[in-house]
Amino acid sequence: MDTAPITPLPRCPIAARGLTLRSTCEGCSGRPPNGQITLDRGDILARGGTPAESVFAITEGWVRESLIDADGRRTTTRFVGPGHIVGSDALAYGVHHATLDALQPARVCVVLARNIALALVERPRLGMALAQALADDLEAIRIRVARSAQSARDRVLSILRELLATTPPGAWGTLPASRSDLAEALGLTLETVSRQVQQLHREGFIDVHGRHVRLLPEPQAGGAATREHASDPPAIASSALPRQGDLPCHADDTPSPAKS
Repeated sequence: MDTAPITPLPRCPIAARGLTLRSTCEGCSGRPPNGQITLDRGDILARGGTPAESVFAITEGWVRESLIDADGRRTTTRFVGPGHIVGSDALAYGVHHATLDALQPARVCVVLARNIALALVERPRLGMALAQALADDLEAIRIRVARSAQSARDRVLSILRELLATTPPGAWGTLPASRSDLAEALGLTLETVSRQVQQLHREGFIDVHGRHVRLLPEPQAGGAATREHASDPPAIASSALPRQGDLPCHADDTPSPAKS
């Protein structure tokens, strides 16, 4: 499993959105004394069709939400990062409709749905913050539905912008998903995703170095040739870059054997 270190945030991204789901959220830096679990890449947080008693608040890392049919085929519905809530089915249905698994090492706060119901009575402002969060999720779903009608190039650019939305313009960001994860989520082949990433690089929309991507404010004339000497991602040696999941590569995406 991927056990890369998680960089702590100065403030809990859940509390920053006003989602104080429990008393310990007040003033929390994202590392509460209890009620939090850590996940490695591939760990299952919840399985579709199982009872749902808790809501999960992501403080660090990324989680994939997907639907898995009876034949085991996966349809990725969204990638969810810090500051967002997953497993909200527990608030209304009592059954998880989607499977949740970690895309990378993550920290997730686990809050019983019944405790959230009690908190809503005591803190009405929490209700508005929760409604805003769910409305944001609904808008994101609308964007993803609209994306399905776009060209392959525009779909790839759209999801890169979504995954790097919190990265300052012009700064390097690290994608939480591998190229095969992106292909599955977009309904494209691995080769198509790789070609479109290279095309976006040539057009001047992005710089790319493995999973490290920099969104450029606007296309720059001359494409990649004008950026031949652009700075590499800071403090990252080429030999340390992850080969598995590198975007510009057409190599096979089969995971490497697990290390003992």
